[in-house]
Amino acid sequence: RSRAVTELHRRGVRPPCLLTGHEAIPVAFAAGCASAATAGPNANTTASGITRTARRMPVAALVPAGSAPPAYARGWASAAVGSDLLYYVVPGTGS
Repeated sequence: RSRAVTELHRRGVRPPCLLTGHEAIPVAFAAGCASAATAGPNANTTASGITRTARRMPVAALVPAGSAPPAYARGWASAAVGSDLLYYVVPGTGS
């Protein structure tokens, strides 16, 4: 988790921020971000809700290597974080 948090912060994903995807809850907590999910037992938003949030604050999605990113994150910048891929957008920075 600390590696993911370090990479999130290095890429500009800092509070207030939103994190989705693989291990989102513990990583978001450690990073000082909110977490969100569009499916499963922790579902609390929609893909369009995440897209709207990304216009006003940093948002990132953690995806296991070999898996496709969520549709809303496909155009975002990406970086490897251990065995995961981080897709992220930081409003106002061009990423």
